[in-house]
Amino acid sequence: MDTELVMDEVEQALRTVDDLRVMVVGEAPKPPAAYVSYPESITYDNEYGRGSDTMNLQVVVVIGRTNARQTRKDLARFSDGNDTGSIKTALETFTYQQVEVLVVKSVVFDVVRIAAIDYMAGLFNIEATGGGL
Repeated sequence: MDTELVMDEVEQALRTVDDLRVMVVGEAPKPPAAYVSYPESITYDNEYGRGSDTMNLQVVVVIGRTNARQTRKDLARFSDGNDTGSIKTALETFTYQQVEVLVVKSVVFDVVRIAAIDYMAGLFNIEATGGGL
């Protein structure tokens, strides 16, 4: 499981979500937009001997301005656990080469300030498990 390739594949999965731009960390957002954050942790050798590894990373979705009506609609669509337009569905149904199992564990919502503008954001916490790093 190559860290960079896993991040690339998660970006590819995000590109399947309609009306969602995929950006890189630090790029100015044009909501709705998402980026794959750097891994929070990697747990090595989960199985006997030198088995599979698990990577925890986060996808940040800048949904829209906090005062825009469309933001609420997009928040509902992106966070729906079963909707075909949701982040969870896109990430969990994608065919990965680097990952054996990818699960969206949770989403937390927060207001983020970027360039003096408040945006509603969804922070999707992901657990990816695959062959040893």
